[in-house]
Amino acid sequence: MKATAATSTTTQTSETKQFLVFGQGSSLFGVELEAVREVLSLKEQPISPVPNTQPFLLGLTNLRGEILAAADFGRFTGIEPVDTHHPSSRILVVEAPDPRDVRLS
Repeated sequence: MKATAATSTTTQTSETKQFLVFGQGSSLFGVELEAVREVLSLKEQPISPVPNTQPFLLGLTNLRGEILAAADFGRFTGIEPVDTHHPSSRILVVEAPDPRDVRLS
């Protein structure tokens, strides 16, 4: 997953928003930059698998004492699974308004 920055301007309110753009397979996606906490190297962030969970859940990871769920965006969206062994694979840590209710829209 290669990440780049992009800017979008809304014409009705002239509000400028910045996005982190990343690729998954042959598709590009964007996340509002203000929601992104950080981008980590997948190979340097250990993930512990959790049995009997959804196939898109890679497992749990400990980020400086905070336990986070790591999801495979490719499997979640039905594109293609993330190559967890590829040296350029990344974890995108995103703030959710309510961490118990995370959805993609």
